[in-house]
Order: sequence, then structure tokens, then C-alpha cells
Amino acid sequence: MSTVDFIAFGDEPQDYGLLASPARARWSAVTADLARRWASREEDRPLANRLSGCLDKLSASLCQIGRLKNAHDHLLATACNRPKEADYAAFRGANACADFEGLLLHGRACLDRLAWLLAGQFGQRCSSFRRIRSVLAAFPKDPLATRLLEVVSLTHNRIDAIYAQIDSPDSLRDMVGHRQALTERMRTCFGVWWFHPGKALLLDCEVQMTKESAPIPIFHTSAESAQSLSFAVLDSASVLLDLAPLGLDAYATMWSPAAAVLTNYILSEPRGTPVGSDGLRFATTMTPSGFTTETRNVDPAIYSRAIATDPSAA
Repeated sequence: MSTVDFIAFGDEPQDYGLLASPARARWSAVTADLARRWASREEDRPLANRLSGCLDKLSASLCQIGRLKNAHDHLLATACNRPKEADYAAFRGANACADFEGLLLHGRACLDRLAWLLAGQFGQRCSSFRRIRSVLAAFPKDPLATRLLEVVSLTHNRIDAIYAQIDSPDSLRDMVGHRQALTERMRTCFGVWWFHPGKALLLDCEVQMTKESAPIPIFHTSAESAQSLSFAVLDSASVLLDLAPLGLDAYATMWSPAAAVLTNYILSEPRGTPVGSDGLRFATTMTPSGFTTETRNVDPAIYSRAIATDPSAA
């Protein structure tokens, strides 16, 4: 008879460098608790398995955000290598747009998997995060439901502007999943303005469902999603495992995009207003033969977002 030894290796939190040490420590504490519960009591295994699935969904979402951070850092590096005599460059950013499409899908899957878990804890069935509040609110005398409702409600307040249309018939998720590429809905392209020696202004890419809907900046939305998704999953897990929740601020992302959101600075003016000294010409949409441009007056405060590309030239 021979003896075979098996060794199981536990993973570090798969946050792709996006979370600070308190959040990473909580992730490790949650996974350690799940491992202990799985090994000690068979009746704890269903919850441990379901929470582990939620963590995997969170990790998949953060993977997409990590890739978007890499795209942002590549744009930053491009800004620091100004082509000779160039004042402006626009980029299609198809890979970054594809990763943002992936975030829309994975982020929603993460939230819905969490909703399914939370509803199941109270003998209910709900696979929509947008409806889980009403499920939890139906148990006002249950302390566990009350604590979870606090986490879910705060998450809703954070993600509403990001995933506001995910459940609607004309959702951004459905659009990119079935009808169009995100690159077809650009309002502002990824770009770099070199407006002064040693200074550059990075522009986030903004996409828009309709002319009436608010533009969605890709980099900034992704960074905000990292915090909101991590808070939703890890603080919900903390409540279920009887660990003290950390609170939203503990999940603040380590990534603060340097790119400016142009539509936040475009001045609201009557049609035909002359372009002044603070006018910017920028690419709005990429086409098969190049790109379309627009020129608008902007609030000079946008230049406070400039980065130093060559401090010696400033």
C-alpha cells in the first residue's frame, strides 16, 4: 500500500491591485472563515459554497477593471511621449471598450449572484439586485435582514448612476450584448491634449445610450465600480459570517484615474456661441476612415487636471 499526500493552496485575494490593505485583509478573513466552516460542519457548506461563488464573481469583475486600469496607464505613458509637433491625439481604444463591456456583464452577474444568495437566506427567490431591497425589507423584525439591507441600500445609491439602465428594456448591457459595439456609442474619444510644454490633458472616453441620457465615462465608472462591488460582496459576507462590516470607505480603490471627464467641463451655451480662447476641439466618434470632431468652450478649471509629462520643460 502506498500513501499519497495532497496539498491545497489557498489563493490570495484576487483584487488585481485595486483594493487597499484593510479590504484585502477582510477578503482573506472571509475566505479563511469559509474554509473553516466547510471543514468543520456539513450544514455550513451550502453557505460557504455560495459565498465562494460570490467572491469569484467579484474577482471576475475586478479582473476587467484591472485591465481597464492598464489601458489608462498606457494612455498616461503615451501622454509622456509626445510625438513631434503634435497637439492632440485621439484613440479608438477598442480593447478598453471591450473590457468595459466585460465589466458591464461581470459586474451585473456579481450583483445578481449576491442577490440570489441573500434572498435564499430568507427562503426567497430573487436573482435581481435591483429587487433585493424589497425582499429584505419584507423581514423588518429580522436583525440579519436589517443589517444586510443597510449594505444593499448603500450599494444601490452608489451604483444607480453607473448601472442605472441595466434592467431597462434598452439597457446598455443588452445593447453591447446584442446590437452594437460600445465604440459605436462614443460621445468623447480617449484622447491626449498637449497644451503646454511639459503638460498634457488626458480625456476619458465617454459613451452615451441616447442623446438625452447622461454620458458614462469608462475609466471613472470602472474605478467607482471596484469600490461599490467590493463593498457589496465583502460587507454582505461579513454580515452573514458575523464579522464587523468595514463600511464603504474601506473599499476605496487604489486607482484614481488621471483622465478628465470632458462633459463635466463643457459650458452650456446657446447654439452658435463663438469659440473663445478656452475652446477645445476633440474627437467625438471614430469612423471607418478616421474620426468626427467637435469644438466647444470649456471651463478653464479642466486644466487643473493636467499632468506633468516633462517636469524639466514646465
